[in-house]
Amino acid sequence: MDYKNTVKLHTILTVLTLVILLLPLSQGDFFGSEGDWYSQHVGAAENLRQTMLNTGSLFPQFSTGGGGCNIYDLAYYGLLRPDVLFSCLVPNLEMKYIIAGYALLGAIASVNLCYIWLRRQKLAQWVAFCGSVLLAAAACFYHAHHQIIFINYMPFLILALMGIDKLLEKGKVSLMAVSLFLVYMHSFFYAFSCLVVCLVYFLYKSNWRPDIKSFGKAVLAVTISIGMAAVLLLPTALNILSTTKDAGGFMSQPMDMVDLKLGGLLYYPYGCGLSLLALYCLLLSLCKKRRRILSVILLICILVPAVSLVLNGFLYPRAKILIPFVPLIVMLCTDTLQELFEKKQKWMIVPAVLCFLPAAFSPWQDLMLIDGGILLAWVLVQRFLLKSERAKKSAFVLILLVPIMVSIGVNKEEDYLRADDDRQSHFTSAEIRAAVTDLRYRFDVLANNYVNSNTLPGGGINKTAMYSSIENKLYADFYYNVMGNPISLRNRVVLMPNQNSCFNYFMGIRYLLTDIHNIPYGYQAIAQKKDYVLAENKDVLPMCYGTDKLLSEDVYKDLVFPYNMEALCSQAVVEGRHGAKGFQSALTEQSPQELLAVDAGFTSEDGKTLSFKKAETLTLPLTKALKNQIMIIRFDVESKRGKEVIIEINGMRNNLSAESAPYPNENHTFTYVLSANEVMDKLEIEFSKGDYDISRLQVYTMDSDHLQRDDITLPSMTEGGKKDGKTVFAGSVEMENDGYFITSYPYRKGYQVFVDGKKASYEKVNAAFVGFPVSAGGHEIEIHYYAPGFKAGLAISILSMVVLCLIILKERKKAI
Repeated sequence: MDYKNTVKLHTILTVLTLVILLLPLSQGDFFGSEGDWYSQHVGAAENLRQTMLNTGSLFPQFSTGGGGCNIYDLAYYGLLRPDVLFSCLVPNLEMKYIIAGYALLGAIASVNLCYIWLRRQKLAQWVAFCGSVLLAAAACFYHAHHQIIFINYMPFLILALMGIDKLLEKGKVSLMAVSLFLVYMHSFFYAFSCLVVCLVYFLYKSNWRPDIKSFGKAVLAVTISIGMAAVLLLPTALNILSTTKDAGGFMSQPMDMVDLKLGGLLYYPYGCGLSLLALYCLLLSLCKKRRRILSVILLICILVPAVSLVLNGFLYPRAKILIPFVPLIVMLCTDTLQELFEKKQKWMIVPAVLCFLPAAFSPWQDLMLIDGGILLAWVLVQRFLLKSERAKKSAFVLILLVPIMVSIGVNKEEDYLRADDDRQSHFTSAEIRAAVTDLRYRFDVLANNYVNSNTLPGGGINKTAMYSSIENKLYADFYYNVMGNPISLRNRVVLMPNQNSCFNYFMGIRYLLTDIHNIPYGYQAIAQKKDYVLAENKDVLPMCYGTDKLLSEDVYKDLVFPYNMEALCSQAVVEGRHGAKGFQSALTEQSPQELLAVDAGFTSEDGKTLSFKKAETLTLPLTKALKNQIMIIRFDVESKRGKEVIIEINGMRNNLSAESAPYPNENHTFTYVLSANEVMDKLEIEFSKGDYDISRLQVYTMDSDHLQRDDITLPSMTEGGKKDGKTVFAGSVEMENDGYFITSYPYRKGYQVFVDGKKASYEKVNAAFVGFPVSAGGHEIEIHYYAPGFKAGLAISILSMVVLCLIILKERKKAI
C-alpha cells in the first residue's frame, strides 16, 4: 500500500469537505443557521448540559424547562450524545462552537471513512477517491449546519457497513454492534432507516442468499446494539407513546404514488442531494446481474413516496429519511465507474438520455438540464473520443465538478447565523442566577424568545418555555387552548412565553429577561445591561403551594374561555365535590363596538372580509382608556385562499399557517391577553398581506388586581435543594386546614410523592398539573420523578455491554 499517497488523498478529501461546507460563508457568518439549528439544536443541547451540571448526573430524569418535563422530551436533540457529554467538561465554552465543530468533524470523518470502506470493496484508489468526493458533495450535508440530526450518524453508519464486511469475512460482530449503538445515540429517529440500509447491504454482500450462521450473528449484533442503547431508546419510546404530537400533520396534503421529479435523489438537501451522475449509474446497474437487485431496491425507495412514509413512522412521506441510503448509492456509483473504466460495462447513451426525464417535473429544471447536458456530453466523449487511460481518468474527475458546484450552491442559499449573534447571552448565567433569588418561582425570556425557548441559565432555575418535537400534550393543550397564549409561528410545538398576564401569574413567572421597551405589566426592572433588563414581579403564584380554596372539576368543566382561565388563577381545581358553591367571575364581557369602535360586521357569524395587498399597520383607538386592567380579545380567522395569516396586536402575534405548511398549526381562533404598565387607550394592529375573514369578535376586561391571592400557604424549600437528577421538589408546608398541595408541574406518569416520608398518590389538578391532598399541620414533602422505562433501560444497557465485552474477549482469543 502506498501510505504516502493514501495520506495525500485523505488530506485532499478533508480539505475538499471543508471547502464545500465553509466556502459559502460570507465574512462575519458562523457555521450554523437561523431557526431550528440555533433554537432547538443549540438551545436544547445547552439545556441538557445545564441540567447535567446542576444535578451532577449523566442520567437526569427531569428538566426544569417546559414547566418541568421528562428529560426524554429532549432526547431527540442530544441526550447522551458525545458532543453534549463533552460540553459538560468545558462549561464555559459556548454550545454553538461545540455543535458546529462536532458537525464539521462528523462530515470529515464520513468522507474519509467512505474512502476506506470503498477501498475495502476492492475498488481502485482513484475510483474510491471519486466515490468519496461524491459523498462529500451530496447536498444532504447541508444539514451539518442546519438540521444536524439528519446526518450526524453518517460516520457511524459507514462504520456499521464496514462491520458487516468484517462479520461476513471473519465472523466478528463487535464493530457492527458498537457502530449501530453510536448511530442510535446520535439520531434515533434515523435508526430504523439505518437498519434497513444495513440489511440491504448485508443481503447484497451475501449475494442475496445469506447463510443462517452469518444472519444469526448479524441479528445478534443488532440486538446487542439496541440493548446497549436501551437507556435512551426505551424511555424515549415510552415517552413518545404516552403523548401525541400537537402539531398538525403533513399527511393533510395528498401523497403522490410516484415521485417523477426524483426529489429524494437529486439536488434537494432534504433528500440524498446527489446529481444526475448517480441516476445514470443506477440505470446502468439495471443491466448488470450483480448490481441489478440493489439498483431496483434503491430506485423503488427513491421513486415511491410510500417507502418514505413507512420509514418516517407514518408521520409524512418526506424524502429526508432516505439520506442514510447515500453510502449505498455512492458504492454502486463507484462500482459502476470502475467497470466502465475497465470496459466491463458498456457506455450506454439511452440511460443518459433518460436522465433528462425528471426535468419535466422538477423545480430544479434549469439545473437538471445543464447537468443532463454535461452528463450526456461526458458519456459521448468517453465512448467515442477518449482513448488514453490518463484522459479517461481526467474526464472522470471533471464530471465530479458538477455535484461539487451544486452542493456549494445549495449551501450558499442558507441564511447563516452571524458570528457576533448574542441573542442567547444578553445576560450571563451567573448574572441571572444572582437575580433569581427565590427558586420557588420561574424565570423566562421574552427578548428573542424563539431562540431562547430551550436555553436554561442553570442553577435549578425553572422555565415554562420549550421547543421540542416531543412534548407533554396535556401541557401544550393547557398552554394554548386553556390559557389563550398566542400561536405566533407556523407550528404549535414551540411553547414561547409572552405578555399574557394570567399565564405568567398562574405559572409563577416572577423573573423575566426582556428588552427595556417591553417590560410587561406588573414587572419592575432589577438589573439592566445595554437595552435589556432582568425584571421581577412579586405578585405571582409560586410553583408549589398549599391551599384549601378549591373548585370542583365538574364546575370547572362547565366554564368556557376566558372564565376557565380566570377560575384557575383564583382557585385550585381538583376532582370531587370541593367548592360546590361554584365560581364567581370578575370578568366583564363587553360589546366590541362599545370598546373598540368597530362596525357590526366583525361580530356577526359570517364576519367581515379583510383584504390587504401588502402588510399594513392600523391604529384603533379605544372608546375608553384602560388602566390596571387586562383586556382579552378573541376572534375566528379563516384564510380565503389557504394562505398564511398573521395579525399582531400591541406586540402580541398570532399566526394561522398556510394549508400547505409541513405542520399546519390549525390556529383558527386568535386570542390576545393584553395589559400594559401605562394607560391603554389604543391598539396597534399589524395585518399581513392577503384576504381573510374575521368573525365572532369577543372582548373582555378584568381588573389586574384580581390576580392576587392571600389564601395560599408558601412552602419552605430544603436549604440548597436536592440536586440528584430525580428530585423535583423538597421542602415543607404548614397547612392551617385540610387541603391540597398544588403544583404547576405538568401531570404525567413517573412522579413519586412522599409526604412525611410515606409514599402518597398524586392526581391531576388545575386541568393539567400535579397535586395531592394534605391534612392540617406541618408536613415534609418530596416530589421525585423517574422517566418510565429508565430503570429497565439502564439495566438492559448494562447487561448488553457486559455481553459485548464477553464477545470481544472471545473474538480476540480466536484471533490469537
